[in-house]
Amino acid sequence: MARVFHPQARGNALGRRGLNPCPRGQTASMHTVPLDPDLLRPVGTAEGADLDGRLRLVIDDGRRVLQATVLDPAALRDPAALREALRGALAVADGARAAASLRQAGRLEEYLARAEETVAGRRPLRAPTPPSVTREASRRRREARRGVAPASPPPPPAPATSGNGYLTVQRSVDGQLVGLEVDTAWLGAARPEHLERAIVEACALDGAR
Repeated sequence: MARVFHPQARGNALGRRGLNPCPRGQTASMHTVPLDPDLLRPVGTAEGADLDGRLRLVIDDGRRVLQATVLDPAALRDPAALREALRGALAVADGARAAASLRQAGRLEEYLARAEETVAGRRPLRAPTPPSVTREASRRRREARRGVAPASPPPPPAPATSGNGYLTVQRSVDGQLVGLEVDTAWLGAARPEHLERAIVEACALDGAR
């Protein structure tokens, strides 16, 4: 078995524009400030492929993978390549979902313009407010004085394993890829349809938000 892990990605891209809906370096599972609700409207399904065109995914509003399509079987025989393709396809699909949500709210152009300005260097990233003066910090201090224990962040979903037992995927609360474990012998010989089924089964995400 080959185990491949990587640091949590820096938030989902809006399509391929690179706009990060979470604070820089964080994901929704790492902070208690809720995401913009306009990023979470129900839109049905969304799809996306990794930038190297190896894997395409269809996800629902809860970021659960409904369908996987192997576009380049030869490029997914290595565990690291599978991890990167899955990570990329999840991010692009979720970016498409977020874009559809923003379009529904009439705010897509606003977000895309902001992303273009940030990428072009015309709009510097806004420094976060010092923790000592945030509303969240004030609330925690008040609760500490009253003896109220601070709320704990939600635990990550449990890893899910495909029905054949060869692929296990760990995802964060906001659906990003955290870890992947795959049987290398099986991966090297798996038919595309078998890998697709394993990806869908192992990408189950209960409690996504």
